[in-house]
Amino acid sequence: MSYWLWLVGVLAPSIALILNARALSVSTYLELCENFSKAFRRVKDCNDKDFDYEFGELLNLTENACHIFYSWMIWGATSGLLEDYLTEAIRGVNKESKTRHLAAAAITGDRTFAEITKFAEKHGIKFLG
Repeated sequence: MSYWLWLVGVLAPSIALILNARALSVSTYLELCENFSKAFRRVKDCNDKDFDYEFGELLNLTENACHIFYSWMIWGATSGLLEDYLTEAIRGVNKESKTRHLAAAAITGDRTFAEITKFAEKHGIKFLG
């Protein structure tokens, strides 16, 4: 009898931790999606004078999202969703010559956009190439 009580005592908190981690993972993903939506809207709606700044902010968000992807803050099926989202976002930057040139011009050092570069290389995507 004490074995079963011990087992329940061990499993219940473990299951709760797993469910909490999943909820946090989904919450983080949804917050990133919301931030991307706002950033894309700002880039689309801004005037020419502010475009470079807003696009730079979008690149910084992408850099942070790539870091989050590799730090395992988002995992499971949600990680796959973020992976697909980032893949398309990075391909989109490379598709247009204007955004590709702006991204290249935003590089200020060896570590600038290192997470995006790492993500792109591991997923066979050309980034600024």
